[in-house]
Amino acid sequence: MEQPKAHYNFLQATQEASSYPSTPVGGGALAASATKNGATYDCGNIGGLEPISVAALQVRFIGSAAPSYFRAFAAADVAGTLNVQQSPDGTNWFTTDTASIPASAGTGVRIEAAIVLRYVRAQVVNGSSPQTEFEFDTVAVSR
Repeated sequence: MEQPKAHYNFLQATQEASSYPSTPVGGGALAASATKNGATYDCGNIGGLEPISVAALQVRFIGSAAPSYFRAFAAADVAGTLNVQQSPDGTNWFTTDTASIPASAGTGVRIEAAIVLRYVRAQVVNGSSPQTEFEFDTVAVSR
């Protein structure tokens, strides 16, 4: 099984951390009506970037420049839903933003959400048919 990947970009004053692509991590395209949760970002510690527990799909931020926005992108050949979820405790999740994923692998959907709770992640809910093509990426950004 391929291990999750994380990358960090330090370009000018912008800091980004992302898990990409989450498709290989979860084993590829989703079955009918399946749900895929992306990496969980712990934004509760103000500051620079320090990845922890990458194998458990978690990225934690510490220091002085915590991310303020979260971006998620999904594309698939089957219509579905892309959700941004936030949580105060990492257990109880609230859907704060949602968008429909069109049934066209060449056309994706992107959400940008303000981070308002300590933990944030994206979630894809597949439609009623199995997918054959699927892309799912997330990034947390400080501005």
